[in-house]
Amino acid sequence: MAEPTNPILTTYTNPRLLEFAGGAVIGYFWSREVLGVRPWVSVIGAGLGTWLISLAGGEAGWSPMLGAILIVGGCLNPALPELKSRLLLALGDASYSIYLTHLFTLAALRIVWVRAMPSESLVSAIAFLAVAIAACAGVGCAVYQWVERPLIGKMRVMVRRRADLLVPSPAPQVS
Repeated sequence: MAEPTNPILTTYTNPRLLEFAGGAVIGYFWSREVLGVRPWVSVIGAGLGTWLISLAGGEAGWSPMLGAILIVGGCLNPALPELKSRLLLALGDASYSIYLTHLFTLAALRIVWVRAMPSESLVSAIAFLAVAIAACAGVGCAVYQWVERPLIGKMRVMVRRRADLLVPSPAPQVS
């Protein structure tokens, strides 16, 4: 793939920025309830996205970017919330922690994986993908449970205290 030398083109063609833009487009359509495609279309989109990510072999570029967009878009099918799966609800609760930690988890896993599995093959790539998904979900859920939830609780207490200080006490009634 050709790398642009112009700083503006380099910035605006960065795959991470384009992934973010893809997420914004998905969010736009989701908020307008336009993503209501048939469930099998969502499954094919998520499967195709997974395949595109596996083709990239951990490298950045267009394949994993488009794959991520297809996976997210496919997983937003309106039929999914009706599943009421505890696992999916827990992953949804921890999604921000997963988002914040997944790059660190993948970097660490890749170092370990390359040492443990020096040969590259389709089976190794599929195994890495499965382990990476589980590891990212596990680390993200742990960070959610032990860091994010306690911090949110403490911040709520601080906000309530601050709000109580800002609200004037009612004036005493004279009878």
